[in-house]
Amino acid sequence: MLFRDLKAYQHALRVAALSRPLIKRLPTVEHDLADQWRRASNSIALNLAEGITRLEGVPAVRRYGSRIAA
Repeated sequence: MLFRDLKAYQHALRVAALSRPLIKRLPTVEHDLADQWRRASNSIALNLAEGITRLEGVPAVRRYGSRIAA
C-alpha cells in the first residue's frame, strides 16, 4: 500500500492546503504562531508518509487493521 492511497494522508494534504489562506490572515505580530501552524499542518502528511514506508515486508492492513482503510 502506498502512503498516497491512505485517506488519512489525503485528508492531511487537504488540512495543509486549507490552512494556508488562514495562516496568511494572521496578523504579522503572530509570526511565531503562523510558522508553527504551517510546520504542523505540513508535518501530518510527512509523518504519515514516513510511517507507512517503514513497514518493510509487513502489509499495512495486516499491521494496523481496518484503521488505515477507514
